[in-house]
Amino acid sequence: MNVLVQDVSVLNDGKYFAVTKVCEIDAGNTLQAMYDLIGCDTVDYRSFTIEGHEYDAWFDDEFLFADKQIPSALLTEDEGWGSNVLICNNVFYARSDMEGGMVGLTDEDVERLKRWQSKSMSKAIKYARVVGMIG
Repeated sequence: MNVLVQDVSVLNDGKYFAVTKVCEIDAGNTLQAMYDLIGCDTVDYRSFTIEGHEYDAWFDDEFLFADKQIPSALLTEDEGWGSNVLICNNVFYARSDMEGGMVGLTDEDVERLKRWQSKSMSKAIKYARVVGMIG
């Protein structure tokens, strides 16, 4: 199944950088794939909506304890949240079926998420500065 992974880092000049790539994972072992692709031991997720399509953002549940918190996405009221939800570090995007099982992304999903992700990371960086998480 295809998923979208966003790897984030800080460059030497202090600028934030993200590489977004499509990865094929084994549908029978999605939890281990998430650990490996996100680079963590525990995960959490938030569902959100873009242009009427629902997606899941999976991320390190303990990102606040990491050496660095790199803002990667900001979920807002427009995406189905009553308040802002800041996600830091690497993120794994997929969809869910009606039974809650993970399903892969279509090419259209990938393009929609890439467009959204670029804007969302910019919003996340601004939000993290406002709340004093980063300088």
